[in-house]
Amino acid sequence: MSAQNERGSEAEDGDGRIEEVENHEDRWVRYEESLGSGSFKVAYKGFDKKMGIEVAWNKVNLFGRHLTEDDRERLHREVEILTSLDNPYIIKCYGAWRGPKDNEINFITELFTSGTLRDFRRKHQGICVRDAVCKWGKNILKAVSYTHLRAHETGAYL
Repeated sequence: MSAQNERGSEAEDGDGRIEEVENHEDRWVRYEESLGSGSFKVAYKGFDKKMGIEVAWNKVNLFGRHLTEDDRERLHREVEILTSLDNPYIIKCYGAWRGPKDNEINFITELFTSGTLRDFRRKHQGICVRDAVCKWGKNILKAVSYTHLRAHETGAYL
């Protein structure tokens, strides 16, 4: 399989991946497989060559989908904050950088393949998931508490 990489040269591989030459530290590989997309970003499956783990490679087009200048500034702030957080209850962001033409932000996060909470509930119908939901709630509250303490300490509010 052949694909265009960020520089426009061909990257040939049997695994269906695109080697992103212009990435932070040349550390990550982005696969063609899209994990999903939202209003502003597309998430791809990727690989961290340094840590030897699969990751989520998130790409945001800074000049698409009606992003205002305020939206772009807020996005930069949020990615900076996410990169600085270190808590077991918050998704880990391993790195972030601007794209080669400065029109995109790429950031690498932990990869979670279990789906949404709704998927979990559907998959486990007929069994009591109350304990799991209670544990998730506690973990979410721990994450919120951590972010509030961090914001108070650093003055960095989302």
